[in-house]
Amino acid sequence: MPSEISTPIYKPILSYPLDENTDYNSLVVGLREQSVGNSERVSVPFDGTTRKLIYCDFTASGRSVTAIEDFLTTTVCSTYANTHSLASATARQTMQYREEARDKVREYFNCSSEDSVIFCGAGATAAITKFTDIMCRSRVFATEHSPKGLRRAVLIIDPVAHHSSVLPFRELALRYPLSRVTRSRSVPNSFVKRFGGDKSSDIEIELVTLPLDPLKGTASVEGLESVLEKVAHFNRRSPGFAVPVVVLSACSNVTGACLNMPEVSTLIHKYNGVAAWDLAAIAAHKKVDMNPLSHPYGYIDFAFVSPHKLLGGPGSSGLLLCKSKHQTNAVPGVCGGGVVLYVSRRGHHYIDNLEEREEAGTPDILGCIRTGAVYHLHTLIGIDKIAQEEQYMADYLSTRIKKNDKDRSHCAGIISFNILYNKTTTNHGLYLHYNFVGALLNDLFGIQARGGCACAGPYGEAILGLNCGSAERFEDALDSTRYEIFKPGFVRVGVHFTMTQEELDFVAEAILWIAENGWKLLPCYSFKVMTGEWFHLHRDEHHTLRKLTDELSPATFLPKTDDMSVGNASTRYSSSPGRRRRSSNFSSGSHGISVDDNLHSAIDKADELLEKILKEIDSIEIVVPLLDPEVADLLWFAHPLDAKLSLMHPKDNIIFPTVKTGLNNPEVFHLEGFNYNNLRIRPDESIFNVLCWSDSIDPPKGAKEAARNRKSITKMMMKMMWLKVTCRERPLGPRERHPVMFAKYHTRARLSAL
Repeated sequence: MPSEISTPIYKPILSYPLDENTDYNSLVVGLREQSVGNSERVSVPFDGTTRKLIYCDFTASGRSVTAIEDFLTTTVCSTYANTHSLASATARQTMQYREEARDKVREYFNCSSEDSVIFCGAGATAAITKFTDIMCRSRVFATEHSPKGLRRAVLIIDPVAHHSSVLPFRELALRYPLSRVTRSRSVPNSFVKRFGGDKSSDIEIELVTLPLDPLKGTASVEGLESVLEKVAHFNRRSPGFAVPVVVLSACSNVTGACLNMPEVSTLIHKYNGVAAWDLAAIAAHKKVDMNPLSHPYGYIDFAFVSPHKLLGGPGSSGLLLCKSKHQTNAVPGVCGGGVVLYVSRRGHHYIDNLEEREEAGTPDILGCIRTGAVYHLHTLIGIDKIAQEEQYMADYLSTRIKKNDKDRSHCAGIISFNILYNKTTTNHGLYLHYNFVGALLNDLFGIQARGGCACAGPYGEAILGLNCGSAERFEDALDSTRYEIFKPGFVRVGVHFTMTQEELDFVAEAILWIAENGWKLLPCYSFKVMTGEWFHLHRDEHHTLRKLTDELSPATFLPKTDDMSVGNASTRYSSSPGRRRRSSNFSSGSHGISVDDNLHSAIDKADELLEKILKEIDSIEIVVPLLDPEVADLLWFAHPLDAKLSLMHPKDNIIFPTVKTGLNNPEVFHLEGFNYNNLRIRPDESIFNVLCWSDSIDPPKGAKEAARNRKSITKMMMKMMWLKVTCRERPLGPRERHPVMFAKYHTRARLSAL
C-alpha cells in the first residue's frame, strides 16, 4: 500500500482566501499585528530606556509577515525537496509551489503568454545582470530577420537611476568598445570606448545619460525623444544596426518621483527601441502593468523587480520579467544543471522552455515560493488601494515637515530631506550629517530610517546642487582619503500602508524635534571617518547586539521536555517562527527599561533628556577623530565641537563655526594675531545646497584643487591646536589606507585661561 506522501495533495499557496466580508481596514489591522518585529523595542543610549520600534525603511527592504513565515516553515518545508525532478512526492509538491508562485507573479503584473517570468536571485541587481547577459549573448536581441554581423546597443540610461542600473552598463561600454569599422557615435557626447577590447565581439556599446527634468526630478522625456531621434537618424545609413535600449527607473528611490510608464514606453517603441524598467522602488507602492490595455504600444520589454521590498518580502527572490521575443540567445546567460535537454561527450542541447533555461542550478526555492506568496498577498489587498493610502500619507508627512508646496502627485511614498544647522539671512549654513540625524531618530524615537546617497550618486549630486567642479572635488578627495564621512547625502524615510495615523504624526514630530534641537546633542556623539557612521559615546555594542551563536546555542537543538522552565534556551522558540518568545529586547540587552508605549511621550522624554544634557554641557568630553586639513573645504556638516562651543556661548549668541575657522577647532582662528595664512581653513557654509538644482552656482573658493601632497595629520594638528589635545593612533581597518587619529578635547581648561 503506497504511503501517504507518495500521493501528495497539491495545496495552493496560502490556501485561505479572504472572506468576501473582509474589508481592507480589517486586513491592514491583521497585517500590522502579524508584522514580525511589530512589538520590538530599541534601546536609548542616553539613559538605558527603550522605545517602540517604528519601521520607516520599506524603500530599502520590507518586513516579514507571520502568516507567510508560518506557511513556509510548517507547510512548504514539511514536504520540501530539490526541484528538477518529478520522481518523488516531495519534489512534485515543491515544484507545484514554485510554479504556482510564478503564476502569482504573472497575475500581479498582468503578464501575457508572450512574457517570461524568470527568478534570479538577489533582487533587481540580479535581474539586471541577467538582462545584460541575454542582451550580449543575443547580439542585442537579434532575430533571424536582423542584419548579419556587428550590432550596436545604444544604452540610454536614467539620471535618477540606482547604481545597479548604471554601473553594469558603464562596464559594458568599456568591455565592448566601438570598432575601427564604425567609429562614429550615434549620439553626440555619448560615452564610448574607441577600439581595443575583444576583436571577435559581434556587438558594441554606446552609453547615453539622459538630462534631468528639474521640475519633476525625473528623467527628461523631451531629452529622451531627442536622443531617440538621433539614433533613428544614425540608422538611416545602416538600418537596424544601432538598437536604442532605454533603461529607466519607474520611481526614484530618493524622491519617489515616478514616470508614466505606458506613455514613455509608447514613445520608446515609436522609435523601435527596447523599454527596460527598474521597478525596485515602485512595485510595492503603485500598479505596474506589463501590457496596459489603454496603451497598446505601452508594453514593457524588460522589468527588474525586487520583491524583498514588499511586506512579507525579506528572503524572496529577484525577478526578471521580459518579452520572450527578445530571448534570442542560443546559449543561456548562465549555463548549468537544469537547463539542458541532453549532454554527452559529443555535445549538449539546451531546453526550449525560455523561463527555465535562464534558471540554471538549484534555485532559491523558498525565496521563489515566498515571492509568489508576497504577490498573492498584495493582490488580495489591492495595489490601487495601497497607492491611494500611501499617497495621502506621503502628502501629509511632506506637508508637516517641509516649508515648500512642491507638487508630489507624481511621487510614491518616499521622502528625503536634510536639516540645516546654522543658516542665517546672509549665510546658507552647514547641515546636520544625515547619519547623525538617522542615529537620533533611532536613539531617541526608535524610528528606523536611512542616511546616505541611497545608491543614486549622480542623482544625489544633482539634487544637492553640486556643480561639476565641486562634485569632482568630492570625488577626488574621497578617492585619495577614503573618508566616507564626507560623502554627500540625505536622510530618507518611507511611509507604508500599514502605518497608523499616530505613527505618521509621531514621525513628523520627531523630525521637527530634531530640526529644532538635534544639533544640541552633537557633543554626545562621535563619528568614524572611514565608514561615515555616527554613534552615541555611551552606546554599548557588546551588550546590545545579539549574536547568531548566542541565539542558536546547542540547547536550542536539544529535545524539548515538559519540565523545562519557560526561560530556558531550549524553550525560547515556539513552533511558529513568527511567534518567538524572547528573553531580551532588541538592542537593549537584558537591562532595557520600557517606557510608556504612547508614542508621543517619547517627544516629552526627549525634551527631558535634552534639558539634562544642556545642564552638563561644560563637562561633556568631545571624542572625535581628527580630520585631514587638506579636505577642510569639504566639511559640509556641523562638527560636535561646533555645537559645544555654540552652547557654551549662549549669551553672546555666537554660532560656530564662523568665518576663518579651523577644521578640527572651530574657535582657534578667532584669536587676534594668530597666523592662519598657511593653514587650511574650513567654510562656515556647506559646499552643497539642497535648495538649488542648478549647475551655475560656483563652489566655495577652497574647493578648487584635488586632495594631494597631504602632510602628516599629527604635525599639522600640533600647529593648529591651542587646546590641550591627546592623540592616539589605532590600527588600520581592512578598508583604510591612512592612520586615523582620535582626539580628546579638554575645552573647559582652554576657556578658563582666556
